[in-house]
Amino acid sequence: MNALQMQIEFQRLLYTSNPEFETKDRLDTDEIFAYLNISQLRTMKAKYFPSLNMKENIENINKNIDELRHLIGRTIGTSITPLTNPDILHGNMMALPSDYLYYIRSDSKITRTACPVISSTSTVPNKIINYNEVESFTTNSFNKPIIRKPGVIFEANNKIIVFVDRFTTLTAIVLTYLRTPIQIGLGGSNDCELAEYLHEEIVQQAVEIFRREKYLLVTKQEDKK
Repeated sequence: MNALQMQIEFQRLLYTSNPEFETKDRLDTDEIFAYLNISQLRTMKAKYFPSLNMKENIENINKNIDELRHLIGRTIGTSITPLTNPDILHGNMMALPSDYLYYIRSDSKITRTACPVISSTSTVPNKIINYNEVESFTTNSFNKPIIRKPGVIFEANNKIIVFVDRFTTLTAIVLTYLRTPIQIGLGGSNDCELAEYLHEEIVQQAVEIFRREKYLLVTKQEDKK
């Protein structure tokens, strides 16, 4: 379905479920697409990254890579900020792209002075780590690890931290990620970017989101009486 067809289907399903919505509290076009766009992101989450376990979600995204290929983004980040905490050496922070939605993989461009020596810039894969592993990846007075694969953790405000060891110079982070789809809307190239077979589900869920919010609003208004 294109954007207009999704709008028409939304209206059909809503008015069929309750004809009053066709005349009373009728939604305008912008409101309908607001619900469709909320539903689009919820559908993506439920379909491609439903788990609390990031590694399971990444595996699931890779299983569905054919239908997600046009939503894969890749960026080479060179704006890397070393952490200023004196107890955490060789931790490097990078902001995620503005259209970032979910992590797929990352690599580091590095050189090394020892264990082993890498004199020309090489690209090595990063490893996702949990917060309980940070201590073993942190270089400080009491811990001097040798890190073959840089460790990655995720911070608030859409940032990642990459840990390397004292022999490594990090020059860039190559991030591969699932980007946020464009907003569905009329005019221009604003049709839903998700697979066609998901469009009906998106519309149905958008109607349910509206009906649920409407019910909660009416319930609150009645409670105040």
